[in-house]
Amino acid sequence: MRIGNCDDVQRAFLGISHLAAVQRANAGQGLCMAKMEFADDHLRLLLRHRGRSRWIDAPYGTSREDLRKLFAAQGLPAEVEPLDHEGSYWVSDFEESPLLRYAAVLHELARGADVWVGYHAWRSWRGDLLVVAYDAAGTTSTDLVIQLDDRQWRLRVKISNRTPGALIGVGYSIIDHISTLLEQHSPAELDAMQSGNEIVIRQGYDLGGS
Repeated sequence: MRIGNCDDVQRAFLGISHLAAVQRANAGQGLCMAKMEFADDHLRLLLRHRGRSRWIDAPYGTSREDLRKLFAAQGLPAEVEPLDHEGSYWVSDFEESPLLRYAAVLHELARGADVWVGYHAWRSWRGDLLVVAYDAAGTTSTDLVIQLDDRQWRLRVKISNRTPGALIGVGYSIIDHISTLLEQHSPAELDAMQSGNEIVIRQGYDLGGS
């Protein structure tokens, strides 16, 4: 997904929105959208359920209903999301289910899709969002892997899933964080850049996450 490209952003984040709904509806059954890769014409999804993993390709523009049918055909849970799903805040920060908190973070990312076009437009850097993934380590995070133009290293943005209600507008913070990193990096970050290593930045970890 080309950051700053309106068509790319709209189709990618519409897919994330649909997947957030399916994740919410089926979190209780253990379904996990473990990884979303953004190819030129489709989303490539790694799904996990009850110890099994499988890859599924979904063309951009696939409706929420058709996604559920696609999952059901693979023997995966495919319940319909609750009626309040399109609201801004439907999960408590005290929610114990990591997969439900993950769904809430995906939902918030999708609600802020315009940020990746309009708010990014004034930045000097360009790049691509390659992957959105679920990291089950610790208290869990939602990871975004970003490749910036003319850089040998990649960024991994780790968004804490601990307090999803505090992450409203998180896209603004991510874009600001990337801009700050490029202008004011630490010696350790500079060393990682020069070595071509992955650089990790964290969002929401000062709000109760770990």
